[in-house]
Amino acid sequence: MSTQIVIVLAIGVSAIAVLACVALIVIARLRRSIKTQFETLENLIATVRASQAHDEPRKPS
Repeated sequence: MSTQIVIVLAIGVSAIAVLACVALIVIARLRRSIKTQFETLENLIATVRASQAHDEPRKPS
């Protein structure tokens, strides 16, 4: 009887450990993806700002 309890506990702890590792991997990939998206947005914003810097208001004649 006590052997079954130990086996069930070992399987439960192993399952929790595997789920925790999978969760950490998923979180790491999501963070990397979000970081890449923010870098892309920053590049786009920098491009828009650079193109707006050349547009100067016309002086009235």
